[in-house]
Amino acid sequence: MKRLEITNAKERSVAIRNEISRSEESKHDNRLHDLLLVSEGMSCHDLGIIFGEDPRTVERWVKRFNEKGFNALKEGKRSGRPPKLTTQQMAEINSDMSIIYGMESFSCTTYRRSTMPKLD
Repeated sequence: MKRLEITNAKERSVAIRNEISRSEESKHDNRLHDLLLVSEGMSCHDLGIIFGEDPRTVERWVKRFNEKGFNALKEGKRSGRPPKLTTQQMAEINSDMSIIYGMESFSCTTYRRSTMPKLD
């Protein structure tokens, strides 16, 4: 059987990661998938590389799950500085970046230099 491949895999990988981090439900599902793979024997380090997470983050998820179960994986309230850009300004930046990088979706809030495709 021929192995299937995703066209524009590098660019779409970034778009897929951004889509995962878009909603709280997706983040929770991603954590569950990571835990499932850890339970099947994959290392936190390998999962971090595959899913674009810091391996220590995956380790913290495993530790929290072992201590408190499924509820420990849900997103809690986050403190931090309020955004300086309006929602419309962020949407304009995201739109421009999508055009520049030729991706279907882009989110400045999940930008990681290491996962961005290089411009020619």
